[in-house]
Amino acid sequence: MEEDFLAHIEKIIQQRSVTEPSVYIKNLQKLKELLRSKIKKINNERQKIRQKYEILKKSDKEEISEIAQDKEWVKFYVSWADFYQNQTRNPDNGVSEFHKQISEKLEKQTQRLKKLQSYSAQLRNSVSALHESKSAHREKRFQEAETIFKRFNFRINNEKQKNYDDKIKNAKMEFQRLIESLATLNAQKSQIETSCKELQKSNHQSEMEIVKIEENLKSREEATNQSWESVKRGNIELKARIRNAKIQVASLSRNINSIDEVIKAAQASLHELTKSQPIVANIYNITKSISNKKGQI
Repeated sequence: MEEDFLAHIEKIIQQRSVTEPSVYIKNLQKLKELLRSKIKKINNERQKIRQKYEILKKSDKEEISEIAQDKEWVKFYVSWADFYQNQTRNPDNGVSEFHKQISEKLEKQTQRLKKLQSYSAQLRNSVSALHESKSAHREKRFQEAETIFKRFNFRINNEKQKNYDDKIKNAKMEFQRLIESLATLNAQKSQIETSCKELQKSNHQSEMEIVKIEENLKSREEATNQSWESVKRGNIELKARIRNAKIQVASLSRNINSIDEVIKAAQASLHELTKSQPIVANIYNITKSISNKKGQI
């Protein structure tokens, strides 16, 4: 895990040439927080190991104390067995057997105590060695982390200084661009002022033209009103003429009807005259012959 963590640190350090400065600084700050959490975790683990060691040490003392109490108890019973055996002096009363059992138990307890003391010493030595090795390893890692942490701070400060220099350079360039833009704006301002003056003149002329147009519109409106009155009067006269024309048309229609009747009568008379034309011709011929004869006479 720690090797992977250090590899991750080296990977971030190697990103300097391929990463944006702002992103690189953010990565360094994140790594700084990771290092702080890692150091805090190492300190917590160290405290837990110390607590475990104290608990184990306390349990060993308690067990050794119990064994010592058992040993005192066995000694007490052995002394009483010796006293009872000296009082009875009877080898068959079972005291020697009891004394033997107590001695064996005492021997077993002694062996157990020796083994436990040996195991406790080994455990204490192994825990101490493990603690020292882990402490040395963690101390080494801690020192490496501190070194990396200092390097990060140094690099962060360098990056900040570089960023400040870049910002100053960019600010100067921006100031130069602003000066150029200001000159351009001043030129545009002068052009705009000239255009405004021309626009004011054109606006004055436009206002005069608008006044003239309004006067023309008023005169046209008056003329239109007069024309409209004339049109109204003309419409009234036209309606009267139309009404008279309708009356005349009606009378003409009646006259036409009477004329049609006269024409029909004339046609009938003409038809009668056509029928009497041969008779008239004969009468004409007779009259002509009579007149000729009168001339001869």
